[in-house]
Amino acid sequence: MAKKASIKRKTANVEPEKKSTQNNQNYPQKNISVIKSAFKSPGKSIAMMSLMDILLYASAYAIFQIALLLLLSLDSGSGSVVGLLSKILSLTQQQAENLVSQLIWILVRLLSIIIGAYIALILAWSLFKGISWNIAANKRFDVAFFRKFFLLNLFWAAILLALFLIISLGFQQSSVPMSLLAVSFIFLYFTPIIYAINTEKRRFGSIASGLKMGILKIHYFVLPFALSLLLYYLSFNIPVLLRLQGNAATAAFLLLLSISAAVSRLYYVQMTKELQI
Repeated sequence: MAKKASIKRKTANVEPEKKSTQNNQNYPQKNISVIKSAFKSPGKSIAMMSLMDILLYASAYAIFQIALLLLLSLDSGSGSVVGLLSKILSLTQQQAENLVSQLIWILVRLLSIIIGAYIALILAWSLFKGISWNIAANKRFDVAFFRKFFLLNLFWAAILLALFLIISLGFQQSSVPMSLLAVSFIFLYFTPIIYAINTEKRRFGSIASGLKMGILKIHYFVLPFALSLLLYYLSFNIPVLLRLQGNAATAAFLLLLSISAAVSRLYYVQMTKELQI
């Protein structure tokens, strides 16, 4: 009995020791381990994820075109928005007051189109990005995940918009481009981490978990983030180097961008699994 108890204690200590050695891996070892695990057989998954991204770009283009047509076709009964505004400016005060109600109605419709286009974009983003991240994590995409992912994207977009407004309004007007650059950096750095955790854990609190992991484990994500930026840079410049123009250049850029995003997605999914905050 004493021997059996001793054997049990030894075997019980094996797993913690294995986990301890995994957790004590240094940065290069961890990244090599993640790359090996993430890219065992990536061909099919990269192709499918790239297709989802291309469908997203096509959907976004269609949404923008429809929204633009609706904006240009706004009519108050006295012409377009621009025509109405120019008419008000040329009228007397009394005549202008009679057209205020028409202008308010146009503004309501204008806001409706903008909000509708925004929600349609978030829906398309949540659908195609949700499918892509589930492919990367080898998970099942379903309605429950889509609903939570859509709400997560709405909330995350609201946080980024609030950050942009705070930074822009807190400084001089000339700082708006810098504010946009700062928010873009935050979006590009934290979003893959948040999405990877959300796909694995499938919970709304993934935003907080992603921000925490991105800050506390920043040394694990600096290199892949830099490589992702390099891939995006190459995606933009390769069509230029090949002297492609017009639709050919756009198609090549979007294809290379989709492949780059798919490659980095596999890495982020595996890395967040390994770190497990």
